[in-house]
Amino acid sequence: MKTEDADYTHIERAYDEGSNDYSSHFQYPHDFIGPERQEFIKRLPAGSKILDCGCGPGMDTERFAQLGYKVTAIDFSDRFVKLTTARVPAADVLKMDMRYLEFLEGSFDGLCSSFTLLHFWESEIGRALSGFKSVLKGRGLFFAALHRGRRRRG
Repeated sequence: MKTEDADYTHIERAYDEGSNDYSSHFQYPHDFIGPERQEFIKRLPAGSKILDCGCGPGMDTERFAQLGYKVTAIDFSDRFVKLTTARVPAADVLKMDMRYLEFLEGSFDGLCSSFTLLHFWESEIGRALSGFKSVLKGRGLFFAALHRGRRRRG
């Protein structure tokens, strides 16, 4: 899947071109959200299915897989999909736009979206969140890490 959406092609291109630098800089899951991520993990039963939306170079995907979860990871960038596939062979890694999830309803016990929603126009956040809710089981858990700052409207 390659986006034809002019508002988002630059994101895909930027992450494809900078994937090695980004991967080198962010080798491990962000420590500053460690307590919140740990709470998410603690609430998921062993062997749960997790969707990592916007997996980047796969640092959270790797952590979840190491803990025994069944992980599916998606990203917009071809390079991040390749890097995560190599880094976490046990995960299913797909190129996908998280605004248009291609999974059956109730497919996942948990969903992680770590610093990804910031890439969308404010007017499209609802679409992404509705898709997240759709693919989560009825009592599924949602973990989001967000930036605070200026708003991006569109």
